[in-house]
Amino acid sequence: MSVYTQLTDDQFAAFCQSFSVSFARAIPITQGIKNSNWFIQTTEM
Repeated sequence: MSVYTQLTDDQFAAFCQSFSVSFARAIPITQGIKNSNWFIQTTEM
């Protein structure tokens, strides 16, 4: 059984801001059985 952590865009943006990165969007990665994984897309190159 998987448990997925629900995070808002504001929470992702705050996390990214702590690394001086601009948040664009987050896409959940559904593989895995123990952790919540997210692909975080930024506006930085």
